[in-house]
Parts: sequence; structure tokens; C-alpha cells
Amino acid sequence: SLIPILQWAVKNSTSWKPGYYLALILHDKNKKEEALQMVAALGTTPTDAHFYGLRAVWNKGQTNAKELDLQKAIQLDPSAWRYQKLLVQHYLQTKNYDKALVVA
Repeated sequence: SLIPILQWAVKNSTSWKPGYYLALILHDKNKKEEALQMVAALGTTPTDAHFYGLRAVWNKGQTNAKELDLQKAIQLDPSAWRYQKLLVQHYLQTKNYDKALVVA
């Protein structure tokens, strides 16, 4: 299993990537709450749009954090339409129709 190796890497590295990879594995093993806590703890350190898109999808409850993550993903990778689509869907779900129209 990669879990012990990644746990060691999280403790002994300053990179955000081991924590991200560990969270992916935990989520896959249906430890979704623990995975979400791990990616939440990484804050704004990650430099990859995929990280923020994923955290936004996993984050079901905190709408403000979800919006910020999607905006960060768009900022990091403006040509990736998926993050804009997710942001429009988020705005529609939260009834922010004006914001949805601007992004769309």
C-alpha cells in the first residue's frame, strides 16, 4: 500500500503533493471526510488548478470555499473550460444567477 509511504512523505516534506496524493487514495478508499480534511489543510499552497477543482467538487457544504477554489482553478488555468462550467453550476445551485451569467 502506498498509504504509509505517503504518510511518511507528508511528515517529511514541505511539498503539498504528498498530501494531495494521499487524499486521493483515501477518498478512493471511501475515507472521504478524512480526504477532504487533508486537502482543506493544504490551504492555498498548491499551485495546480486540478487541486482546486477537485477540492471544490469534494466540498459539498461550504459554498464560499467552493466558489473561491473554483475561481483559483480558473486563475491558474484560464483555458480549462471545466472549472468555468463547475463555477456556473455552483452559482446556479446557490441561485446567484447574475454571477452565473457573467461566467457563462
